[in-house]
Amino acid sequence: MKSRQKFVSGWVLILITLVMITITAVQAYQLMNLQSQILTLSESLKEYKPVTSTLSSPGSSTSLLQQNLQNLPSMVGGC
Repeated sequence: MKSRQKFVSGWVLILITLVMITITAVQAYQLMNLQSQILTLSESLKEYKPVTSTLSSPGSSTSLLQQNLQNLPSMVGGC
C-alpha cells in the first residue's frame, strides 16, 4: 500500500511540475508579445509631431475653429 502511495504522489508531483512549466512558458510568450507591442508603440510615438497653432487675436479663434470643424472629416479619415 505504501509503494502505491509513493507511486501516486510521484505522478502528482510530476503533473504539478509540468503544469507550472506550461504556465511559465505561456507567461514568457505573453511577455515577449507585450514587449514587441511596446517597442512598436514607442517607434510610432517617436514619429508623432503634435500640431500646434498660435492665435494672433481673440477674433481669429472663431475662424480657426470653423476651419478646423470643416476639415474634421479629413482629419479623422472620414468622408
